[in-house]
Amino acid sequence: MGFLKPQTETIIKFVSTGIKGWTNGEKYCESPDALRRLLEYVDPVSAPKKYCVIKPVSLFKTDELSFTISFKMFTEMLKRYDESFLKEKTWQTVQKKIARSKKAWGESPEFALS
Repeated sequence: MGFLKPQTETIIKFVSTGIKGWTNGEKYCESPDALRRLLEYVDPVSAPKKYCVIKPVSLFKTDELSFTISFKMFTEMLKRYDESFLKEKTWQTVQKKIARSKKAWGESPEFALS
């Protein structure tokens, strides 16, 4: 969630319930209020320098995504699996990206998360 604190309402809604008329969101948390409570404990590290260099996403390794969460949060996310973006068309877009990455890296395309 970057260097922001407090988090914007757009991020809070995107990660929890989605934004009506724009996106279904990721639905990692059950509600905006639940995410606000979580964010009370999250303290993003301040930017280490005055400027931040930003580059186009197209310049990043195409098949990498990582994040770190506690085991407790992981189990909470698993409970929300059936209501999450993984069960919506958003995930189909991610799967297309995975397939493109596999093709770009010459990997076997038969494995896909569903």
